[in-house]
Amino acid sequence: MTKEIFNERFKQVFVPDIKGHNKEGKLKISKLLELVTDASYQQDIKKHFGLEEALDNYIIIGNVDIAYDYVKYITEKFEYVNYYAFSKNVDTYIEQNETTKENEMYFVIDEPFNNEGEVLSQIIAKAEYDSVNMFYKDRELSKHINYLKKNGFTRPLENLNKSWETEFSINEKLNKRKNYRFVKESNNMYLRSITSDLYNEYGVAFSFVVAMLALHKAMQNDKGLNFSITSLSLNESKIDIIVSANDSIYVEEIESHISSSISIRNNDLGNKSLSFTQTLKITSLQNTEREIYIFPKIKEDVTTKTSVSHGTSIGTVLTTIDSMSEVIYSTNEFVTTFKGFYKTKNYDELRAKIEERLVTNNSPFKNVRELKDLFKRSAVQSVDNLAKLLDMCGRAEVIDMDFDLKFKLRYLISNVLLYGKNSLE
Repeated sequence: MTKEIFNERFKQVFVPDIKGHNKEGKLKISKLLELVTDASYQQDIKKHFGLEEALDNYIIIGNVDIAYDYVKYITEKFEYVNYYAFSKNVDTYIEQNETTKENEMYFVIDEPFNNEGEVLSQIIAKAEYDSVNMFYKDRELSKHINYLKKNGFTRPLENLNKSWETEFSINEKLNKRKNYRFVKESNNMYLRSITSDLYNEYGVAFSFVVAMLALHKAMQNDKGLNFSITSLSLNESKIDIIVSANDSIYVEEIESHISSSISIRNNDLGNKSLSFTQTLKITSLQNTEREIYIFPKIKEDVTTKTSVSHGTSIGTVLTTIDSMSEVIYSTNEFVTTFKGFYKTKNYDELRAKIEERLVTNNSPFKNVRELKDLFKRSAVQSVDNLAKLLDMCGRAEVIDMDFDLKFKLRYLISNVLLYGKNSLE
């Protein structure tokens, strides 16, 4: 396992060459369940999937053992802790990082308390992700606070916070109890999100466990199904797994194999938790290491995307995840649709649609130079057939970039190839 990919704290990263590791591709169910540290959740999972007599059985999914090692490492790297606090007891301040010279926001939380109501000592935590906006959005101050942070205006922030302390003491309705969710590394605390009391913890490890068990259950019910994990990206709060069927359909016209896949995502920071989306993996015959993932809209009566929120009960979550494998059966329907668009006359026009989205002033990809160079018009590289365009898209897939950008790129390529539109969703 390459631990070095997690050197940059809180960055979601792709696991390099997940298919190139020499592993067995199997994992004992009892070992998988060790990732779920909440005893109540673990019992619910055992009951739902009928695991009491199956704990010594193995899940046979390609690269599942590799993925397990990464999930275990990143979720054990941090300690996950949640505390409650009232708004009047929460303050913020700005401090400049001595190394990077960037302004950073910190939270000071007095009288935090746990589920049992035990009051703890003061917590000082560095703000991460969207926690600052979450704290100030109810007062519609997020934009102003970010302006103060950017410019290092400490005194205006102090004055603003003091005025709200006074308001909280006068108007008790504004003094709300919130759930402050931290990760702890060594003696350092980081605030990753702020939620309501109704928030259920369906994190990275939980999502991985129930997804693998749902796929295992599908394989038990249909002995013809075989899966492999073909893409994995994660950090301590987010995970994206693409699981592909091992069988494929060869499409001669594009010299590629098409496999039905599922994109399984979890974001443990916002309202949406676990989601899974119908995906197709296209693998070039000439370069089997070069793959692209596209997101088709099969037809109206086929559910291609399902998601559950953190407010959903665990029973509903487990029932929903059971339906995940149904989207794996729609490859044949897609190939029929696919054969319609690979007869398009002008493939360079499709390339140009991708390039157009990459180079606009407000493009999220504007700082990824390698990506823009790849799709720009070239006199020596004529894109005169779909196989060449797919190869170009495959090269884009391996360019190192922020995960959220990579996901947007996949949607951009999908929409251009399938529907001739260069939208990002």
